Amino acid sequence: MQVMSVKKTHFILLVISAVMALFSVYSLAIINQVYRINFSWYSELNDRFVNQERNVSGDKWMLSVYPESMVLEVIPSIEDAERVVREYDIKRPQFFALNYKRWTMLYCSLGEVNSPDYRIKVVDIVQRENVVEVKVSLNSPREGEENRLNKNRTYMPEDIVIIDNSAFPVRGKLYFIFKDQAGRQISEKVCYID
Repeated sequence: MQVMSVKKTHFILLVISAVMALFSVYSLAIINQVYRINFSWYSELNDRFVNQERNVSGDKWMLSVYPESMVLEVIPSIEDAERVVREYDIKRPQFFALNYKRWTMLYCSLGEVNSPDYRIKVVDIVQRENVVEVKVSLNSPREGEENRLNKNRTYMPEDIVIIDNSAFPVRGKLYFIFKDQAGRQISEKVCYID
């Protein structure tokens, strides 16, 4: 009779241990959950923000050196928008037409360059806890074509993206990590999203 109760006790302990192990695995999976963040990007062609997939098939020549004039900014408030416009002398009405209580803006630019082949586009945004990874596709002229560039003409490749604040599963103090299409970190910003 005593052997039977010991086996029953061991069985109960085994069941409790298994449930605890499954709960721990589930908790770790929830903690490490990666959420895709939907965003809209400003289309010059449509003169509005659109929620379409970006075509980056032509972005074949990654930048080997990032320009000093490259800008990667997270803009969660009108005060930040005013600072960025002032600091980089941006002439974009989109910065002041946005309701920052609802939206967060990302502004990416390579600064002034001398070829239309330079491009910068946000292609993916994901969040894991309080870390937001922003994948940016960068393109430069084909190797060997730098000498044929028009030195008298300048271009300003830029990208403006907006994110509905409700799309962030975790808000508060967030770390935005900007990475190129090869996964190399190119910038890091910290900001507060309500």
